[in-house]
Amino acid sequence: MRGRVGSFSLWAVLIAALFPLAAENKTAAQSADELSETVHLVQLVNRAELNYLHSNGGYATYAELLKSGQLEQTASQSAETLHLFRTLNRPSDSEPLPGFRLRLVVAGDGTAYQLSLTQQTDGCASNLFSDERGMVYEGKTIGCQSQVAVNPSLPTWGPPDVDQAIPPVRTDIPCPLPTLLRRTSGQVEELVTNLQRFSAREQIEHTEVRKNGHPRTPTTSVFNYVAEINQAAAGTPSVEEYRTTLKSEESARVQVFDTGSAAFALIFHPRLIQDYIVTCEGLTDVEAHPAWQVHFAQRPDRANLFHVCRIGNNSYPLKLKGRAWISADNYEIVRLETDLLEPVKRIHLAREHLAIRYGPVQFRKRNVRLWLPQLAELYIDYNGHRYQRRHNFSDFQLFWVEAGQQTKTSVRSQDAGSTNN
Repeated sequence: MRGRVGSFSLWAVLIAALFPLAAENKTAAQSADELSETVHLVQLVNRAELNYLHSNGGYATYAELLKSGQLEQTASQSAETLHLFRTLNRPSDSEPLPGFRLRLVVAGDGTAYQLSLTQQTDGCASNLFSDERGMVYEGKTIGCQSQVAVNPSLPTWGPPDVDQAIPPVRTDIPCPLPTLLRRTSGQVEELVTNLQRFSAREQIEHTEVRKNGHPRTPTTSVFNYVAEINQAAAGTPSVEEYRTTLKSEESARVQVFDTGSAAFALIFHPRLIQDYIVTCEGLTDVEAHPAWQVHFAQRPDRANLFHVCRIGNNSYPLKLKGRAWISADNYEIVRLETDLLEPVKRIHLAREHLAIRYGPVQFRKRNVRLWLPQLAELYIDYNGHRYQRRHNFSDFQLFWVEAGQQTKTSVRSQDAGSTNN
């Protein structure tokens, strides 16, 4: 399969767990706040478990997640979850939140786990349950009736839109936006120069949510993934992607390919960033490192040349807005999120949210360190259907063309050791 910069071909897919959550014997505001905190904790533990699995080959107990630093590292991926982590009762591995008991049981071979967060009360209570599939369920004490519903405006699937709320930042330090954009664009240009072509092992997990709100069983595919960055005569970069199936559990109903996840950092290429309005929101921390938080949105007077949706032989430009977190130390993009600037009614595309986490990959033989995508999550609401697709990249190899050689057969490769921040 091949793709251009930032394009996806619609037969897409995304994960969504709907939480018909309600709380008892409290005001609506109290109920929503408490419920949000407990749901976020369960989701945080699920994400930490997945990251621990990828690093260690098995799931961990809650105490192991704390001791290894994996829970904190995962929480650091957003200001909201980092704040939650800092409020936890960390000395206790059974009562991280006041009034709630956490139980995390891991299978003896580390291949599965069961998680529960139960309210310690004699009255009606809302209790949460999850497992290695990552979906969250609510259970209530038998005989209890829901008296207060959670605010229906709260999102029931997927992350919030980038404009729904601004993550907290420090505003007491002036943001050097012109320097920030110049240095970040320079890093992207260097990436284009050094990268040329790379391969990776890519695992894709996708889930569709039925019309009744229940998710279908996730399917997983493993690919040998190759991305090749080219630069046109005008200096604008483009990306070609290739995938070869290594292992697939895809069912016949899954019919969406998305491409371009490796290309989104190229938004900050000097030839492309001029098509966006960029504002600096302030300084924050990403994985315990300082980072500048910037917001960008497609200029209304510029044609969109970056991101398109292809359906059959037709292409539909998708205008983007988003937020990026740029390292204050080296001006590398460490996280990136995008949303549609507006729904595309013509093709019934209501939402497309992409979140990418980048990390340094050290290619030892050539002594070059590049920041490449480690994890990409895509959420789509298309034609009345909701999907999630999760991409995990590992085992990177770098290819380059020797001087004076022009054919693709003259590339060399080398193993890479990756470091995830």
